[in-house]
Amino acid sequence: EQLAEIRKLQKMQEDERKAREEEEKREQDEWDKQREANAKAGMILERQQDRQMRNKKKEFADENLKLALEQKAHKEFLDKQVYTNPPTAAYFMQFNTVTR
Repeated sequence: EQLAEIRKLQKMQEDERKAREEEEKREQDEWDKQREANAKAGMILERQQDRQMRNKKKEFADENLKLALEQKAHKEFLDKQVYTNPPTAAYFMQFNTVTR
């Protein structure tokens, strides 16, 4: 009878140990899933930030190109329309002709 009691106690301890191991494995699996989910979310966020950065760079490049074309057109306008009368030697001769 004592032997049966010992075996029953050993069986109970073995069952408790298995239950503990299963619980630990379940907890470890949950942590692993959480880590994977966090890693995936981090990668998605990083891709989104990269995509936004590329879009910003493209917008800046487009804006710079537009401004460069506007500046070039304005310079051509000034050169062809505004600055059409270059100064002659007579213009410069009128300075420093009178003394005090």
